[in-house]
Amino acid sequence: MGRRGVPVFGLDTRLDIGAYSRYCRPLLCADPRRAPAELCDSLIGLARELPKRPVLMPLGDDWAVFVSDHRSRLEPHYRFVQSPPSLLASLTDKTETYDLARRHGLDVPRHVVVAD
Repeated sequence: MGRRGVPVFGLDTRLDIGAYSRYCRPLLCADPRRAPAELCDSLIGLARELPKRPVLMPLGDDWAVFVSDHRSRLEPHYRFVQSPPSLLASLTDKTETYDLARRHGLDVPRHVVVAD
């Protein structure tokens, strides 16, 4: 997107080497698990500064859960694709993901949960 002139912002709780790219502007933000209200407020503030309604792409489980939990506040300000909450819950839990894959006939390695 950045190569085509689309502004790209990379938001994270820390700015390490992965945050830097000539096509991405890194921004520090609140942790989606520890300060979700603060993060939501700052995302809405960022969206209001931009000329068009931006696309929000969560790139990790914590962010996907955050966007799902705050969908009603974020949706007027961002465009995003969001899985139904029940599917998201299955995809962010390794055992649930395994069960889901097996139910849909995917060939996955055997999975064992060690109780103790």
